[in-house]
Amino acid sequence: MLIEFRLKNFKSFRDEQVLSLVASADHSLPQNVVELPGDKKLRVLKSAVLYGANASGKTNLLDALIFVRHFVRSSATKEPSEKIEVSPFLLESETSHSPSLFELTFLQEGTIYQYGFAVDETKVHQEWLTSYPKGRPRKLFSRSINEDGSESYEFGPHLRGEKEKLREFTRPNALFLSVSARFNNPQLTVVYGWFSKQLKSLDAHEDSGNLGIPCRIVEERPALLADLKRMLVRADLGIVDVDIEVNPLQLDTLPDQVPDELRAFLTALAADAASSVKQISVGVFHQGTEGRIRFDMETESNGTRQFFCLSAVTLSVIADGAVLIVDELDASMHPLLVRWLVQLFHDPESNPQNAQLIFNTHDTTLLSASLFRRDQIWLVEKNRDGASVAYSLLEYRPRKDEALEKGYLQGRYGAIPFLGSPAHSVIDSGEA
Repeated sequence: MLIEFRLKNFKSFRDEQVLSLVASADHSLPQNVVELPGDKKLRVLKSAVLYGANASGKTNLLDALIFVRHFVRSSATKEPSEKIEVSPFLLESETSHSPSLFELTFLQEGTIYQYGFAVDETKVHQEWLTSYPKGRPRKLFSRSINEDGSESYEFGPHLRGEKEKLREFTRPNALFLSVSARFNNPQLTVVYGWFSKQLKSLDAHEDSGNLGIPCRIVEERPALLADLKRMLVRADLGIVDVDIEVNPLQLDTLPDQVPDELRAFLTALAADAASSVKQISVGVFHQGTEGRIRFDMETESNGTRQFFCLSAVTLSVIADGAVLIVDELDASMHPLLVRWLVQLFHDPESNPQNAQLIFNTHDTTLLSASLFRRDQIWLVEKNRDGASVAYSLLEYRPRKDEALEKGYLQGRYGAIPFLGSPAHSVIDSGEA
């Protein structure tokens, strides 16, 4: 589970910001909260939702989490001269040449860890990892750059296994955690596993049409297909059944209109890795007057395809007790479907492994005290310097019975566009 995320100097975020999933003392909606095993004093939220005007920085906050996951997973294989694809705050000269900082506190296999690093496009400036078995801090390692440009490492007494060799193998543009996991350090592989298996993301706009995502999930976990079918039928989309076929690519079945270049590429790819090149077919059945009729999923609406993809990912994440990050969860979907997906994470019966959902949205109908606690709602806006700021709705101390949607749209909590004059005032009605 993700407990807290801290970032500084990333994209539109100049100053340090903290996204906390630690629950407040509020006792409302207890099903939305998890008491961590062995530490009943620490309660963690099952979800967090981000609101804000367009270009406020909501997506950038999620992008920061996605960047951390990607860099942890890939840095060990970077070439020595390869640049780190990090984006600092560019509206000030000082920050544009300064490292970006990230730190996550999370629960993995019963232990709380705090891991972070600071990087620019050329090297890792800092990296640190602390574990908290039974609540007591244990420094595992830290890394920094000295004034003369040399690197300095400190290893805690509780970090077992070879350390100096791993230090030698870690290039300036790679993370020690990533390299250590690549060489199978048992302790650090556990930490790495949280980033590689427990932190997942989905872009509702870009991924909704990618049927390969749900098909791959069903191929790897056939037991989820029955639940996926039930979700599609229950969603009242007019679908009564679904079938998914994933087969090795048959080159002789490619349509004649496939360009020669693409055909040649697929032929070479299939020759190198036949088992990894798949042909996907997803069919949905609608009830007609004379029986069930099969349609290709590609012919369904954007909202139906989006729900199909999100449902498969949600089922996979819930089965693993993982963290799901979704940019614009409400894209192309009815608000009641979005609400239903959120409730799947909140309900202890449907989410026994305590998976978490972190997403942004413009759907204000979700701003309801019956769905979210006040500490689950986060707002993002830009200050006068053009820097994004994230803050909890709790800072405004809304009453428990307050109409949150109305208050938000009236600007009571900030994080909305201020349009000023009436809309017609922007149109020049004068004759040219």
